Amino acid sequence: MTTRPVEPSLKYVNWIVSLFLFLLGVRVLLVIASYAMNGNVPRPDKPSVMLGEVVGSIAIILAAVGVFEWKNWGRRLAIVICAMNVLGTIYSIATLGPGIRGRLFSALVMLVLALMWFFLPDVRAEFKKNQQ
Repeated sequence: MTTRPVEPSLKYVNWIVSLFLFLLGVRVLLVIASYAMNGNVPRPDKPSVMLGEVVGSIAIILAAVGVFEWKNWGRRLAIVICAMNVLGTIYSIATLGPGIRGRLFSALVMLVLALMWFFLPDVRAEFKKNQQ
Protein backbone atom coordinates (compact mmCIF):
# COMPACT_ATOMS: atom_id res chain seq x y z
CA MET A 1 0.00 0.00 0.00
CA THR A 2 1.47 3.33 -1.04
CA THR A 3 0.81 6.52 0.81
CA ARG A 4 0.53 9.80 -0.95
CA PRO A 5 2.75 12.63 0.22
CA VAL A 6 1.29 15.47 2.24
CA GLU A 7 -0.05 18.27 0.08
CA PRO A 8 2.24 21.33 0.22
CA SER A 9 -0.48 23.63 1.52
CA LEU A 10 -1.24 21.27 4.43
CA LYS A 11 2.44 20.78 5.14
CA TYR A 12 3.23 24.49 5.29
CA VAL A 13 0.22 25.37 7.42
CA ASN A 14 1.20 22.49 9.71
CA TRP A 15 4.61 24.12 10.13
CA ILE A 16 2.97 27.46 10.98
CA VAL A 17 0.57 25.92 13.52
CA SER A 18 3.39 23.87 15.06
CA LEU A 19 5.58 26.97 15.30
CA PHE A 20 2.73 28.95 16.88
CA LEU A 21 2.21 26.27 19.54
CA PHE A 22 5.94 25.92 20.16
CA LEU A 23 6.43 29.67 20.56
CA LEU A 24 3.41 29.87 22.88
CA GLY A 25 4.95 27.24 25.16
CA VAL A 26 8.42 28.78 25.06
CA ARG A 27 6.99 32.24 25.81
CA VAL A 28 5.33 30.97 28.97
CA LEU A 29 8.56 29.28 30.06
CA LEU A 30 10.52 32.49 29.46
CA VAL A 31 8.05 34.57 31.46
CA ILE A 32 8.27 32.12 34.36
CA ALA A 33 12.08 32.08 34.13
CA SER A 34 12.21 35.88 34.19
CA TYR A 35 10.19 35.95 37.40
CA ALA A 36 12.24 33.14 38.92
CA MET A 37 15.57 34.81 38.13
CA ASN A 38 14.59 38.36 39.07
CA GLY A 39 14.04 38.46 42.80
CA ASN A 40 13.24 42.18 42.72
CA VAL A 41 9.96 41.66 40.89
CA PRO A 42 7.34 40.16 43.19
CA ARG A 43 5.23 37.42 41.67
CA PRO A 44 1.59 37.56 42.83
CA ASP A 45 1.08 33.83 42.20
CA LYS A 46 1.97 31.01 44.53
CA PRO A 47 4.85 28.68 43.57
CA SER A 48 2.32 25.94 42.84
CA VAL A 49 0.77 28.18 40.15
CA MET A 50 4.21 28.63 38.57
CA LEU A 51 4.71 24.86 38.62
CA GLY A 52 1.35 24.41 36.90
CA GLU A 53 2.38 26.94 34.25
CA VAL A 54 5.63 25.05 33.66
CA VAL A 55 3.74 21.77 33.22
CA GLY A 56 1.24 23.48 30.91
CA SER A 57 3.93 25.03 28.76
CA ILE A 58 5.73 21.69 28.44
CA ALA A 59 2.40 20.16 27.34
CA ILE A 60 2.07 22.88 24.70
CA ILE A 61 5.57 22.18 23.42
CA LEU A 62 4.82 18.43 23.31
CA ALA A 63 1.63 19.17 21.37
CA ALA A 64 3.65 21.27 18.92
CA VAL A 65 6.05 18.37 18.33
CA GLY A 66 3.15 15.94 17.87
CA VAL A 67 1.39 18.27 15.43
CA PHE A 68 4.62 18.83 13.48
CA GLU A 69 5.04 15.05 13.13
CA TRP A 70 1.36 14.59 12.14
CA LYS A 71 0.63 12.48 15.23
CA ASN A 72 -3.03 12.28 16.18
CA TRP A 73 -2.19 12.47 19.91
CA GLY A 74 -0.51 15.81 19.20
CA ARG A 75 -3.64 17.04 17.42
CA ARG A 76 -5.86 15.97 20.31
CA LEU A 77 -3.59 17.55 22.91
CA ALA A 78 -3.37 20.76 20.86
CA ILE A 79 -7.16 20.92 20.54
CA VAL A 80 -7.60 20.64 24.30
CA ILE A 81 -4.89 23.23 24.99
CA CYS A 82 -6.19 25.67 22.37
CA ALA A 83 -9.77 25.31 23.62
CA MET A 84 -8.69 25.95 27.22
CA ASN A 85 -6.68 28.98 26.09
CA VAL A 86 -9.65 30.31 24.11
CA LEU A 87 -11.79 30.18 27.24
CA GLY A 88 -9.05 31.78 29.35
CA THR A 89 -8.48 34.51 26.77
CA ILE A 90 -12.18 35.32 26.57
CA TYR A 91 -12.27 35.59 30.37
CA SER A 92 -9.18 37.82 30.35
CA ILE A 93 -10.63 40.09 27.66
CA ALA A 94 -13.76 40.50 29.78
CA THR A 95 -11.93 41.23 33.03
CA LEU A 96 -8.70 43.06 32.14
CA GLY A 97 -8.28 46.67 31.17
CA PRO A 98 -8.52 48.05 27.63
CA GLY A 99 -4.74 48.41 27.26
CA ILE A 100 -4.22 44.67 26.87
CA ARG A 101 -7.44 43.74 25.07
CA GLY A 102 -6.00 44.25 21.58
CA ARG A 103 -3.17 41.80 22.18
CA LEU A 104 -5.51 39.30 23.78
CA PHE A 105 -7.94 39.60 20.89
CA SER A 106 -5.20 38.88 18.37
CA ALA A 107 -4.16 35.81 20.40
CA LEU A 108 -7.81 34.73 20.50
CA VAL A 109 -8.09 34.98 16.71
CA MET A 110 -4.95 32.87 16.24
CA LEU A 111 -6.18 30.23 18.68
CA VAL A 112 -9.58 30.01 16.97
CA LEU A 113 -7.94 29.74 13.54
CA ALA A 114 -5.72 26.92 14.82
CA LEU A 115 -8.77 25.12 16.24
CA MET A 116 -10.63 25.51 12.95
CA TRP A 117 -7.62 24.11 11.05
CA PHE A 118 -7.52 21.00 13.25
CA PHE A 119 -11.10 20.16 12.24
CA LEU A 120 -10.72 20.56 8.46
CA PRO A 121 -11.49 17.23 6.74
CA ASP A 122 -8.13 16.99 4.91
CA VAL A 123 -6.23 17.82 8.09
CA ARG A 124 -8.15 15.26 10.13
CA ALA A 125 -7.51 12.63 7.46
CA GLU A 126 -3.77 13.38 7.47
CA PHE A 127 -3.58 13.01 11.23
CA LYS A 128 -5.62 9.79 11.17
CA LYS A 129 -3.09 8.27 8.75
CA ASN A 130 -0.45 8.67 11.45
CA GLN A 131 -2.62 7.66 14.40
CA GLN A 132 -0.74 5.96 17.22
